[in-house]
Amino acid sequence: AWGLTFALAVIVLPLALITGFFLSRSVFRRIEGISDTAAAVASGQMTRRAPQSDRFDEFDRLAGGINTMLDQVEALNSNIEAVSVGVAHDLRTPLTNIGGRLELMSRDRDDPAAIEQHIAAAEDYLSQLLGIFDALLRLGEVEAGKRKAAFASVDLSSLVSGMAEAYTPIFE
Repeated sequence: AWGLTFALAVIVLPLALITGFFLSRSVFRRIEGISDTAAAVASGQMTRRAPQSDRFDEFDRLAGGINTMLDQVEALNSNIEAVSVGVAHDLRTPLTNIGGRLELMSRDRDDPAAIEQHIAAAEDYLSQLLGIFDALLRLGEVEAGKRKAAFASVDLSSLVSGMAEAYTPIFE
């Protein structure tokens, strides 16, 4: 009996160790692929994606989830870039107009009436600029959840009914 147990141990133990070694190597290789993707994305390579196999196992589901998340992050970054360009353009116009009015004021410094017009126009442009900044601050507060307390439920039925009553004479 001891001889059979010893023979089985001599055969089964090395076989189990070899099988465990190759399985763990395969698992670690797959984990390393996902880890390498995370490191690449962290270093700025936003187009990298986690490798997937055709096995559709837990690692593939994990890699698929990570890839979906990375696609969403990339889309959000694109949206942020587009908004940044829009904001820069919206800020540039009033600033350019204010600069133009300052140049005109320099040119027309001997004409008090023209100076007054230039000042009034520059104040309007400055007001536009401050409006843009206020809108950006409100947007940031809404996204941060600070302004949600100011929101209230609206009964759309009564709102539409009220609008219909108000505009019925115009439509008739």
